[in-house]
Amino acid sequence: MGKMHVPFSKSGLLALGILSIVLAGCGPASTDGSSGSTGSNWKTCRDDQYGFSLRYPPDWHSTTPEGRCVQLQKGKSDLPEGLPEVDVFIQVIPLQGNFPADYLREKGGTGTRGAVTSMDRQELSVNGLSAVRAKFQSSGPTPNWGIEYAIRKGNQVLDIYISQPKPEVEAEFEKVIGTLQW
Repeated sequence: MGKMHVPFSKSGLLALGILSIVLAGCGPASTDGSSGSTGSNWKTCRDDQYGFSLRYPPDWHSTTPEGRCVQLQKGKSDLPEGLPEVDVFIQVIPLQGNFPADYLREKGGTGTRGAVTSMDRQELSVNGLSAVRAKFQSSGPTPNWGIEYAIRKGNQVLDIYISQPKPEVEAEFEKVIGTLQW
């Protein structure tokens, strides 16, 4: 079969180029350190003890003193009845076992919230650091679910998770992960 020639006008090519640029911004959140759609009004949470920082949206707030980065929230916490709209927990733990193989596994993987089941596990890189991302579900006095990352630097692992995010909040969380500097 021969090649088919489809003529394009200059205005058609211009429209196609503009559409390509618009659609390029619709992909998954970047984890390469670029700010993506994080605005200049995003705040920075720095942890002086472990030497990392994250940027987060202006309507979120840190619940910990300056120089520590342990929890980010949006809205009011009403535990055990309800969670704030955004509830992010951050901790640095010593490396245990083999990374990434032993982290965020399907059943009973390394975690800090009791009986945790991880699903949809992915090994990836976050700003050049080896990482694992998974959805989790936990049991206990207050059952929970969400998205968790384990990110390794040297002999430490940054464990960061968000509880019960709505889809739009999950998308913002992915952008926050992409701002990690460690």
